[in-house]
Amino acid sequence: MKAISTSGSAFFVTRIVTGVVLCSAGVLLALAGLTKSVTGMVRHTDDAGNSPQTIAVMGTGSVVKLSPTSVNFGEQKAGRVNQRHSVTLTNTGSTLLSIRGIGIVGNNLSDFIATTTCDSSVPPTSSCTIDVRFAPTATGFRTASLRVRPDGGGEQPITLTGIGTP
Repeated sequence: MKAISTSGSAFFVTRIVTGVVLCSAGVLLALAGLTKSVTGMVRHTDDAGNSPQTIAVMGTGSVVKLSPTSVNFGEQKAGRVNQRHSVTLTNTGSTLLSIRGIGIVGNNLSDFIATTTCDSSVPPTSSCTIDVRFAPTATGFRTASLRVRPDGGGEQPITLTGIGTP
């Protein structure tokens, strides 16, 4: 293998793993602000007679906007529940958005509580709210992620942090 490259402004190579006979490459679609389908090419250049080999790639951006993208709760006494912080989910698209799931994941997921006004679908250009609270079960730095999984795939994480105090 000599090189792996991409074309199309939204695609880039994230990793290359080589072996004796096979190699693999990770190609990522940068979706920030992208709400339409895009196409590109992955080009693998090597010493083979049919070099370069190309693969067509495509992807579609999300119509989900989450704000803010992180929530820092600061310090909170362990065993107590902090005031809520709201995250707004907005469907920036022109069609109904189906929500497959909203939940908290990560190392300290039990330290955070999420409730929502979001139904299983959000109408075009509409918003709903996800309220998150911090209730540390131990002292120290606590972290997790709030994840929204829309019907188009691509879970969207919101970083949650806080410090449990004695």
